[in-house]
Amino acid sequence: MARPLSAGTAFLLLAAALAWSYGGMSRNAAVYDDPILIQENPGIQTLRNLPRLFTRDYAQVSRYFKTYRPVSAATHMLAYAAVAKSPNGHRLLCLGLHFLNACFLFLLCRTYFFPGSNIGLWAALIFALHPVASECILMAASLDAPLAWFFCQASLYAYLRARAEKVRRLAWSSASWTAFVLALFSKETAALLPLSLAACELSLGREGHGALPADGAGGLASRIKRQAPYFLALIPPLLLYAWIRLRMFGEYAQAPYIGGTFITNLQTSLKAMVLYARLLAWPHPLSINYRVAAAASWSEPRV
Repeated sequence: MARPLSAGTAFLLLAAALAWSYGGMSRNAAVYDDPILIQENPGIQTLRNLPRLFTRDYAQVSRYFKTYRPVSAATHMLAYAAVAKSPNGHRLLCLGLHFLNACFLFLLCRTYFFPGSNIGLWAALIFALHPVASECILMAASLDAPLAWFFCQASLYAYLRARAEKVRRLAWSSASWTAFVLALFSKETAALLPLSLAACELSLGREGHGALPADGAGGLASRIKRQAPYFLALIPPLLLYAWIRLRMFGEYAQAPYIGGTFITNLQTSLKAMVLYARLLAWPHPLSINYRVAAAASWSEPRV
């Protein structure tokens, strides 16, 4: 079995891989939602508008009219204060977050799930280079996705630390809860994190993994009893977010799928996987300006 690479070496490999893949992005102009949400949005051009993100003025400031993502909007404001309208400056922030997420994934795998192997490095490389994530980097307005994923991984890490700790269990549980709330208000898909944590809890079993000790007597029943207060604490922020979302953006609650029905989107997504597979083998240069015509039927060869 190959000797596991050190964390420092793994981080350098991830940085080199991302530099190779995204080195050409400096030639790209601001695309799609970038001009609307960043370059031409006066709402994010002053930090004085930060408090307004937590009021009914949120949509006017952020120009996100169908979602409530105040943490992401605040990050856009801070980025604008640092790099103004520079498309590359905002994209570098997204790329930096993507790099941190890949490193975080490596550490989680190395510490808790696949200790003593290089599986975590391969998982991090696939995550870092897969072209499905390219839009979240090349379109700076998609910062919300890597930002939410960063907080989700932080929540998982703190949850696993709390599970292994006895003395500082409450502190790590509180950190996990806080990271979950930040993820939820970065992008609403983080609402699925409690299910992921529950699946992780069930998969760990009694044996213990990596830095996690075995459960000992009691098994699943004792784990459910021990972790129940934490999972119950996740319900209030979920209800609060749902209330804010429906109250502020209720008219969009039944918004149709962009580009057609669910089936049309599914067909087109499968068709695009051919392009993704090719980009995975040769990811340079990446762009979000790839055109994939909507799939008309299941009989199309690429579907």
